[in-house]
Amino acid sequence: MADPSNFITTHKAFKHPNYILKPTVSLYCMTKDEVIFVEVPEGVDITGTQQPRTPMYIQQFQRAHSLITMPLPAFHKIAHDLGNPRVPIIWISNTGHCGSTMLVQMFAKLPGMLVMNSPDVLTTLAFLEKNNNFEKGEYEQLLPGAIRILCKPDERARMICVKTRPCCTIQMGDVYRNFPHIYQLYVYRNSLKTIASSLNIFGNEEFDILSRYILDSEVLSTVFPCFRKLLYNKYCSVLDRTPPIVNPKNMTTASAFTISWAANIATCLDFVEAGVPLLPLLFEDMMRNPRRTCSVLFDHLEIRQDFVDTAMEGFKLDTSKHPNSGQSSILPESRKTIPHDFRVEADSILKKFGLPKLGERFEIPGLADFETPKFNRDLSLLDGVALAGDATHINDVCFQHFITKTIEGVLDKSSRNTIEDDKVFNKLDKSILKEAYSGVLSLLLEAAKFDAETATLSAILEECKFTQDRIDILLQLYQEKKLFIQILLGNIGTSPPHIVDVDWRLDYYIKSNQLEKVNEPVYLISLKTEVPGKTDLEEVQFSCSLEQLQDFVGKLKDATKCLEKIGQV
Repeated sequence: MADPSNFITTHKAFKHPNYILKPTVSLYCMTKDEVIFVEVPEGVDITGTQQPRTPMYIQQFQRAHSLITMPLPAFHKIAHDLGNPRVPIIWISNTGHCGSTMLVQMFAKLPGMLVMNSPDVLTTLAFLEKNNNFEKGEYEQLLPGAIRILCKPDERARMICVKTRPCCTIQMGDVYRNFPHIYQLYVYRNSLKTIASSLNIFGNEEFDILSRYILDSEVLSTVFPCFRKLLYNKYCSVLDRTPPIVNPKNMTTASAFTISWAANIATCLDFVEAGVPLLPLLFEDMMRNPRRTCSVLFDHLEIRQDFVDTAMEGFKLDTSKHPNSGQSSILPESRKTIPHDFRVEADSILKKFGLPKLGERFEIPGLADFETPKFNRDLSLLDGVALAGDATHINDVCFQHFITKTIEGVLDKSSRNTIEDDKVFNKLDKSILKEAYSGVLSLLLEAAKFDAETATLSAILEECKFTQDRIDILLQLYQEKKLFIQILLGNIGTSPPHIVDVDWRLDYYIKSNQLEKVNEPVYLISLKTEVPGKTDLEEVQFSCSLEQLQDFVGKLKDATKCLEKIGQV
C-alpha cells in the first residue's frame, strides 16, 4: 500500500497550494495529518490510460521525481474551491481477482477516457477510517475532497474511470451521498474461482512457499503470529464484521480469502438494500459475450454504441504476461481445486454471511443481464423467410431488389404494399412473393426490436437455407438500416412526451406595475419534447425565478433517484 515511507526525501522548496492542480501532480496517499502528492516529469502519464493494467500507485512510485505534502486544512480548502467533477465518472468497486482490471483495460480504449487503476489515496482513507485515526467528521470531508482532487479538470478527459481496491467497497455509500450522479459498477466473480485465484498470490518463490506453509500451520503460526495478523489486516480488517467472523489468530489462507470475498459481497448487499444505485457485474456472465457486455454497459453509462468495436480490444488479453487474468483465469468448476478441509472451513464462513456454498452461483439483486434477447422464431414466419431464400421462387437477379424494397416498406410509407406492382417481380408467383415479403419483413422488425447480433440473424438465415451470398446481402442492408428501424419502432406505443432538448434565456425583471423596484432574474425555459406518433417536436414553455428553478431541479433529481431505485427492484 502507498506510504510516504516508500521514499527517501529531502526538503527542496515551498509551493503555492494550487501547484497540486498541475497535470503532472497526482494524489498518492494520506496520513492522519497530511496529504501526499507525487510529481512526475512533463509528458509522463501515470493515470493508466497508456498502461491500464498497472496500478496507479505503482506507476506513481516508479516515475516520481518529487513528493509534495499538504496539511489537511489546506487540502480541504483547495478541494472545496475546486468543486465537484465536471465530467461523468465511472466508479468500479470489486472483490479483487474478478476481472475488474480487464474492465478498466476496456474503458481505456475509448477516446477521451481517463482511467485510474487503484489510486491508493482511497485505500489509505479506508484503512485510516477503519482504525479510527480521524477526528469526528474529518473522514466525511476527506473522501469527497480526495475524489474532487483525483478528478480535477483535465483537458484530455471527457469521462473518468476510477477502479478501487477491494477494501474501498465500503466507500460506495459515501460516494453516492456526496456524488449521486457518479455511475457505480460492482464487479465480482464465483467464490471458488476468486479464492483459488487469490491463493495464487503465493507463487513458486521459496519465501512465498514458506509464508503459506507458516500461515496454514497451527504450530508455526503460533510461533510466528505476525504472519496471520498481517494477512488479516491486509485482506479482511476493513470489511470484516465486528467482532471478526474468525479469530485472526486461527485464520488460514483459505479462510482469510473467503472472508475477504464474503465480507465484500455482504457490504455490497447492504448498499443495495439501502438504495444505492449500483450495477452488479458477474465476471462469468461478462465473458460469455464480450460484445453484448460492452453494448449493455454503454447503454447504462450513456456512451455511444459507435465505440463498442474499439472497446472490444480491451478483452484481448496477453495471457502470456497475465496468466491469472481474463479467460485464462477461468478455473474448473470443481471444488477440488481447494483441499477438503479448506472447503469445509470456507462453507462455514460463507454460511455465517448468509451466502451459498463455495462455488455456487450467487446473484446480487439488480445483476446486469448480458444474455442476448431471443426474438420470435415463429414457424410460420420462418416459412416465409425460407421462400425468400429459395432461388427457385426468387432468383438471384431479383433478390437484392426484393430485400431493398422490403426495408423501404418499413421506413417509407409510400413504398408499403407496392412490391406486387413492381415490374422487376412480374414473372414471380404473387402469392409466394407476398408470403416471402411478410416473412422477411417480420424477421427484420423482430431482429431490430431485440437488437439482434448479425451472428444470430445469420444462424436463422442458414436454417432457412439461404446461401452465403444472400446472407451477406441481407445482413449488409440490415446493418445499414437497423438504427432507422429501431427509431421507428421506438415511436410505436403510448408514453408521456420525452424531453430531448432545452432552450433557456435569462432576463432581468427590474420593476412591475405594482413595484418600482423588483431587480430579480427571470429564467425563460423551453423544453423540447418528442411525442410518440408525431414527427415534429413540441415545446413546453414557462418562466420562473431563481428559487423556483432551484426547486424544479431539486424535484427532477428526486424523481431521478426514485426511478433509479425502481430500476434496482
